[in-house]
Amino acid sequence: MKVANLTRAHGLWGVLALGALACQSTPAPTATKKPLVATGAWTTTWAGKPVSVDYTGKTATAVVVHRLNTTGPACITQLDIRVAEADGSCELDLQWRPGQGALALQSAAFHAVGTTTQDGVVIDTKVCAGWPETSTKTLTYTGSSPDATLSMKPLAQPEAGQAAPTLSVNWAMTGSVTLKAGGKQFPLDLSKLSFAGDVSSQGRTDVSCGQVGPVSGVDQCPASVKYGPGIGQYLQRGTILHACADDSEVDLGELCGHAAIAVIDWREWTAVQNGQNKSAFEDFAQIYNQFKDADVGAAFIVVEGTKKTADGGPLKKENAPTAAECQQIVSRMNLPANVLVLYDKNADLVQTDKQLASVPYVPRMVVAKGTGQIVNELPTTTTAPTDADLQAAIQAVLDAP
Repeated sequence: MKVANLTRAHGLWGVLALGALACQSTPAPTATKKPLVATGAWTTTWAGKPVSVDYTGKTATAVVVHRLNTTGPACITQLDIRVAEADGSCELDLQWRPGQGALALQSAAFHAVGTTTQDGVVIDTKVCAGWPETSTKTLTYTGSSPDATLSMKPLAQPEAGQAAPTLSVNWAMTGSVTLKAGGKQFPLDLSKLSFAGDVSSQGRTDVSCGQVGPVSGVDQCPASVKYGPGIGQYLQRGTILHACADDSEVDLGELCGHAAIAVIDWREWTAVQNGQNKSAFEDFAQIYNQFKDADVGAAFIVVEGTKKTADGGPLKKENAPTAAECQQIVSRMNLPANVLVLYDKNADLVQTDKQLASVPYVPRMVVAKGTGQIVNELPTTTTAPTDADLQAAIQAVLDAP
């Protein structure tokens, strides 16, 4: 195993009328539920020319969740809206979560080109009519904007205490979001769109009214995928890692669901070996903070301690770091509070079949999609990556379709 030259280079998815009726009671008529219908079009500029997508009259679907409350009002904890053409093209997905005084836009996705596959082969392609791009692959523009809002009052009784009440809604949105894919982007003015009709809300007790961040966690990870080091594979799962602060066990699947994932595989002996010299990896906190509004999930894992494995020799269990050592390193790194700070107390990640990355140089950084699929690994040479290299690796995942 080789250590990169660490010299610093700058850089969150009929009621029967039974009472008061005689013995020959008949069911009360059930009110017809009005479909949720969109109104409005959004117009943007693409390659210097105006492009418009009109959703007026299109039927939309919505997932609404409220915090079940039998004694008072109930807050809305989730609102997901989907609208598309009858054939499924031009699909627009908007996910809203509690923000400051209103629901905030957690994520938006416009499917310019949608595909259906079978056994890995594309068997159907839906291109949004009027959109200037064509592709044989899925083309989805995504983005998020905490400044885009949708106001929805808390549910009053009796709806607040019901498991599945029907709500008559008229949703208007404010703000805009920038949607990106493959280095291209365009603004979407949400104030031009509105939705009206009847929807059902799901009452739950396991949700919170507080302002929340993006949905993430192991339930957001895909099933039946290949875990292992190397681009195209998925971040290791099942390996027992421990939190530096309280020694609790942590699954890297906790990072699934973010827009991107960045994981540092830290070997403390590399810092010891290089004295006071710093690498871009040691600027991880600064680099991560530049993406704090972009929904990047991150983990800093102390894989090896200060004792260096002999050059060319196998990695051994005695190289495993201790909790105290991990805490010392964390203190020096000044990592943000929302970064998972872990250590490999059982030396699992030094085993060949469990390593996080396949590159031969250390320390390492793995950048992955929100599914955990690895997109990039650093460093690739004996020269440590620059801050710009790390930033570009993360930004590439955020910009990818």
